[in-house]
Amino acid sequence: MDELESDDALVYLVDDCQDYDSDMDSIHTTSSEATVHTMSTLTSDAVIDYFHEINGRMFPTDENIPALFPTDHAEVHRLELQHLELKVLLKGNYFGPAKEVLERNEGERRKRVLDLLTADGTWVREMAAEFPHVDFTSVDIVPLVPHIRAANILSYEVYDFYNGIAESDETFDIVHIRHAMSKIRDLPALIMEVHRVLRPGGLFLYGEYQNNGFDASTPDHSAATTAPYLIQTYHPY
Repeated sequence: MDELESDDALVYLVDDCQDYDSDMDSIHTTSSEATVHTMSTLTSDAVIDYFHEINGRMFPTDENIPALFPTDHAEVHRLELQHLELKVLLKGNYFGPAKEVLERNEGERRKRVLDLLTADGTWVREMAAEFPHVDFTSVDIVPLVPHIRAANILSYEVYDFYNGIAESDETFDIVHIRHAMSKIRDLPALIMEVHRVLRPGGLFLYGEYQNNGFDASTPDHSAATTAPYLIQTYHPY
């Protein structure tokens, strides 16, 4: 089959994770120096290898992904609704001083945003439209949906995070992640990587589930006390 293009954006498979620290002056505006030499175009034929069926729903094939939710069309619809809910709750796509961090500074470098676990891509598309003077990079661990082209979304990339984020030190002004605990086993290591790729004064936007469990026989007591091993499923850290 053809590559994932036409009206859709190309999706790139990052083949390896090396030492991505480099001279920051050498980073191109069209793509990061960290990934430009290690990416290949992900074809339609290769996408199916990322998924397998369990009880009628599609899940990631990679056993290192602690997937609590399916990765199929029904899940995409749920993510779209969830995005709308969060947008209403936050009164926008971000909280904190994000607008100030991304403010245009004439004559200076273009600001950059990294969206990790981009899922259906709604957040990064809306942010790219709101901040056309900012460059965005979108990364996920599976190719969940075809993405839409945008001039300032430099690339949609797919790779695991076991060996780190495939970007140079102090590259991004904002890093955004939602619901990493359902997809990433070593969350503290990922947060350390976020710290590495953020520029001084950069902003980390992170949203996570706040779940709890209760034993039906003792509903007045949290599972943290009645079933401590169960609660580790929700809060492993």
